[in-house]
Amino acid sequence: MRQIGLGVGNHIDIEKRRLEYVYQTLMATPEAAAVGIGDVDDGRLAASVATVAESYDLAKPPAPTQVFNRGFLPAADRHRQLIAQALATRRIHRRTSGCEDRRTDGNGRG
Repeated sequence: MRQIGLGVGNHIDIEKRRLEYVYQTLMATPEAAAVGIGDVDDGRLAASVATVAESYDLAKPPAPTQVFNRGFLPAADRHRQLIAQALATRRIHRRTSGCEDRRTDGNGRG
């Protein structure tokens, strides 16, 4: 491979591992497996809109569809399949690396 940088060596492998780590530990969550990365749960979105509307005393709260549009997301089935694969990889990585994932939900809260 071609060296990148100012003579400090090849960082492609390191950056690839860093990207895989971020994806597998921060993005590939059980919630993302359920709704997809970038998508939202309709119930949670409606509750959030209601909370903001109440906090700001909005006379006419926006509809959730005015706040979020799924039109830019990939097909849901394919999206969920990719997340499920990443979650499976994360479980295998944790088992073989001795790492422990202490998170109890998809948002990193224990």
